[in-house]
This record gives sequence, C-alpha cells and structure tokens, in this order.
Amino acid sequence: MPDIEQVPSLVGDIYDAAIDPTRWSAVLVKARDYVGGSAAAVFSKDASTKTLNVYYDCGGVDPLYTQLYGETYRKLDPSTSGQSVES
Repeated sequence: MPDIEQVPSLVGDIYDAAIDPTRWSAVLVKARDYVGGSAAAVFSKDASTKTLNVYYDCGGVDPLYTQLYGETYRKLDPSTSGQSVES
C-alpha cells in the first residue's frame, strides 16, 4: 500500500519537472514506484491522426515496444478514440 505521506513530495516533484524538463525521468520513476507500476511515461495520442508521441519516460520500456505500440497496437486500444453511447 502506498504511503499517503509521499504524495506532497511527489506532487512537488511533478511541478518541478514542469519547470525543468530534465527532471521528468526521475519523477516518472518515483510515480511508477508509488503506484506499483512497471513503467511510466508522459505521452499523447491523437485519435484523428492516429499518432503517438512519447515526450518523457522512466526508462523502463524498451523503445522497440513503444514503436510496436505506435505502429500496431494503438489501433486496438479503445482509449485511442472517443466512445459514444447510443440510446
């Protein structure tokens, strides 16, 4: 279970990284570890152009897998495009 007392420090680190982008990799490692994940990244997906842009990552993902996701698997990701519910 993550320690709630770490949250203010992590939030402060995120704000610092927004000002100094060289800090993103270290901050993403802390965020990944806090939530118990295997990797973390700051990225965007454009549903209209079907593009993926990875701006920063924690170094935990082999670039080959990022490339494979961008070229192949993003098409299968339901969060890439908006979902609509018809009544």
